[in-house]
Amino acid sequence: MKFTPLRSDKIAEEKDLTAAYEKGHEIGKVCISPAFLFFKKGFKTYYIAYDDATAIYRRQLSVEANLCCEQGDIIQEYLLIRAEGTKEQQIQLPDTKAARILMDELKALRPDYNFNAPKETK
Repeated sequence: MKFTPLRSDKIAEEKDLTAAYEKGHEIGKVCISPAFLFFKKGFKTYYIAYDDATAIYRRQLSVEANLCCEQGDIIQEYLLIRAEGTKEQQIQLPDTKAARILMDELKALRPDYNFNAPKETK
């Protein structure tokens, strides 16, 4: 598998990435490993070291939907990754349960990291 760095100035060795990917496990399009966070977008698999990301957090979006009998909302879960010098990445997660499991595992893996959304300045 070919890996693409999210930050072009932070390139890792292919053998290290392959070993990290195999040690990790996937939740939807995201793979959690001890050293790197991997995610798939299109045909590419991106990676970023946890220390290289400025923010990793979860976002819920409510989408209004017309269902067969009535109107309702569908909740969509996303993992957002911000890194200096890159565009914010938004990866859709399968459901709320998967998003909760993903965030719990990330918090257990990196207890010192702040997985909350950054405060927006206006």
